[in-house]
Amino acid sequence: DVRPYNFTQNERIPVWVPENAVADMEKRCQTLMFPHGPFTECYGRVQEAVVRTHAGQCAQAIELAGRIAEIATENGLDEWVMISATAAANAGAKAALAGPQPDMAALGESTATLATLVQVWRDFELKAFLCWYDAGLTAALLGAGDVQGARRQLDMALQMSAETSWHLFDAELLRLRAHTQDSAVDRDADLENAMELSRTQGAVVLELAVAADRLRIHGDRCRADLEQVIARLPADQDWPALAEARALLH
Repeated sequence: DVRPYNFTQNERIPVWVPENAVADMEKRCQTLMFPHGPFTECYGRVQEAVVRTHAGQCAQAIELAGRIAEIATENGLDEWVMISATAAANAGAKAALAGPQPDMAALGESTATLATLVQVWRDFELKAFLCWYDAGLTAALLGAGDVQGARRQLDMALQMSAETSWHLFDAELLRLRAHTQDSAVDRDADLENAMELSRTQGAVVLELAVAADRLRIHGDRCRADLEQVIARLPADQDWPALAEARALLH
């Protein structure tokens, strides 16, 4: 039983992070006194890294993680150094899975790093961003063929979201859980719930991933759903995950 997070119109997850919005954020942070300026810039950069990682722009996400580490180190913000390392490992794992042939060596390295960092976050009960890290680690474990490990990670992540009522990434966690199910009925139920939740939350990037998975599994009977998601995105947008989804329609 997954309860959706109740977003207001202004809180809805953005389809994309416009370059001018990022620039405005950076300028604004430069006017703020310590520690508010560097802390807020680190936070904003991580939000950008989240979106870019899910969009498949992993190189940019890794570069952002490096910038976060620089800001954090210069200002003694130790937690953000660790956040930057986790974000970089997450993006590295996704990058290793991209393309027709995964880079298993790079995937193994990023997955090991990500697993260690995620466990540290959990051990210290530092739960900010943890649902994102759990989703990234789950995807990496699935890519490496460790279905049981992925399922254990998902169970912990969904239990945490139930305990905290922070359901920001449940749609992605449910999508990933579908790929661990033995039953086609359970798999399809997870995908259906992920689709409904991503729509409720206005999480178009997550909805795109679910719709693409359903088309891969069921073919043309789910074509209209993917077409509908893509139609809600600006025609001039062109990022890897969107390009892959468009290619499924041809």
